[in-house]
Amino acid sequence: MLYTWGLLMHKWRYVVISICVLIFLIAAPAAANVMGALSSGFGLADTESQQGLAVLRDELGAPSMSMVLAFNHPSHTYQEPEYANSVQQILRQLKDTTPEIVSISSPYLTQDIRMVGNQGHTIYALILFNTSLEDGMELVPEIRKRVNQTPFDDSLEVFVTGEAAIFYDMNVTSEQDLQRAEAVALPVLLVVLVIVFGSLIAAGLPVIIGAFSIIITLACVFVLAQSMSISIFVLNISSLLGLGVAVDYALLMITRMREELETRDVVDALGVTVSTAGKAIVFSSLTSILGLSALLLFDLSMLQSLGIGGVLVISISMVMALTLLPAILSVVGHKIDSLRVLPKRKLTGGYWYALSRWVMRHPIAVFVPLVILLVLLGTPFLRVKLGVPWVNILPVSAESRAGWDLLSSSIGEGQTSPILMVYQSPTSIYSAENLAALRDTTDRLDGDSRVTSVDSIARFETPINATEYSHLLSSGNGHPDQRIRKIIEQLSSESAALIRIYTTGSPVSDGSIS
Repeated sequence: MLYTWGLLMHKWRYVVISICVLIFLIAAPAAANVMGALSSGFGLADTESQQGLAVLRDELGAPSMSMVLAFNHPSHTYQEPEYANSVQQILRQLKDTTPEIVSISSPYLTQDIRMVGNQGHTIYALILFNTSLEDGMELVPEIRKRVNQTPFDDSLEVFVTGEAAIFYDMNVTSEQDLQRAEAVALPVLLVVLVIVFGSLIAAGLPVIIGAFSIIITLACVFVLAQSMSISIFVLNISSLLGLGVAVDYALLMITRMREELETRDVVDALGVTVSTAGKAIVFSSLTSILGLSALLLFDLSMLQSLGIGGVLVISISMVMALTLLPAILSVVGHKIDSLRVLPKRKLTGGYWYALSRWVMRHPIAVFVPLVILLVLLGTPFLRVKLGVPWVNILPVSAESRAGWDLLSSSIGEGQTSPILMVYQSPTSIYSAENLAALRDTTDRLDGDSRVTSVDSIARFETPINATEYSHLLSSGNGHPDQRIRKIIEQLSSESAALIRIYTTGSPVSDGSIS
């Protein structure tokens, strides 16, 4: 069947090439705009944490996104006028020019010493937004621009960090790394292909197939992104995997075609090439597609996107290798070795041929040592510690990494990103039973060595008991202390309560509370 397919590609070679070029030209504009259609971050899943955030949003009206501004002055403390005026001017400018901001908390407003470190030289401000994480990530460059445009003391260091800024910098770094990888890989690939084939014509064909595969894949991703959420990380797998797979398939096809052309005419050589190398390409593609399809079963958008990108780029590379490439080979024919830059070498025989024959004669002697070697190489994986990508994967030059490291070393990782525990009840959260349960939970958290402090409405129960405290909160006036009453309003509603847990380490580290 594949032999006949090869003959059809020869017969309709110009039509096939024209159709592929037309598809490429249509796909190019969509591929160029794919970045704007992709979502940032890792995507949402129906996890316990997402359900808890939904309760906070619906019951307490809690903003769903935040940023952290880290401040550090080498010579002044935050209470000195030079320092305080600069910080408050920056925060006031952000509040006045950014309508998405709901509130800004700083040690000047809350008097919370947990927001102060390094003997008063380092502080942070927490900015809450009424946007999603993805929309908040798009605000990061604008927030940084507004901070830099605000006049303040030249010695004051200001860093925009926090969840949104960290994920934004991850995306920017990932894109820059991808561009750098492509800039390095393409010239090296061209040199290797020229060394392998010895001619510019043969060396250029794999690059052409790779370019067609990647551009068409990105266009398909652009179309899919109009109706579903696809993570920006799809670009990495589409570009790098696409280039590697397309070149691999082209190498198989071109090498076999060159061998067949030594004893056959172009038509017969193409038919045999497609029926042999084409069969290897089809089976290789199908196994890879089946493996990557498993990623589509995950709920996390990032993993699904990697699966979509991998399946698409391998499928399209296979189609290009079985259509466009045979059509081009049919047109090029015996001129495949034109524009030769290296002397022609024997295509069969030699070292690799002898090695393959020796391996086939001694399968056990080769199989056993290789399996042992692979097992030994894989043993370090038994001690692997899996974790969540966080700020430590960013380069130290990234602003969010620099700001986070500053706060981690001076204030503590867990102080800027507390763990949020949501307590929900079908009955009044202010009932004696619920208050007693909250008190018990708070006490147990206080007893954990990894916890530095806990914010909970149960904190304000003492010296009265749960029943009296319940009557106090259930009354129309609430707590008599206005400051405490405001905190209680922030931490609770009639059916839900929030407990903020501040830890010694980052919540995403292996030492966090679970």
